[in-house]
Amino acid sequence: MKENDPDILEAIHNIMNAIDSLRASAGLSINALATEAEISDNTLKPIIHRERCPSIPTLIRLCNCFDLPLWKFFLISDGEDQYGHQQSKEMLELFELLEPKHKKLLLYIAKELTK
Repeated sequence: MKENDPDILEAIHNIMNAIDSLRASAGLSINALATEAEISDNTLKPIIHRERCPSIPTLIRLCNCFDLPLWKFFLISDGEDQYGHQQSKEMLELFELLEPKHKKLLLYIAKELTK
């Protein structure tokens, strides 16, 4: 990686650490995860070894293996779950379950409350 910005480097390492942590928690080898995600070992190994950051399409395939929406993955990689930001997570999960008309209503209410 040629990135020099410390904040970006930290975010990239958090993403790679989260992938490896999810893989280990699921009890999957690198090869098994690559097979399940339908990506090559040559794509996954540098990610696991923190040599290359995954592309968005690769992240989506990996998240699908863990039955995890991409937005939740980024919360995990940001450490949101570790630091107790459960209300934000819960709000997003509940929002996903709403019908479109209720989503619009909730957004309207939230905007009015912030005025």
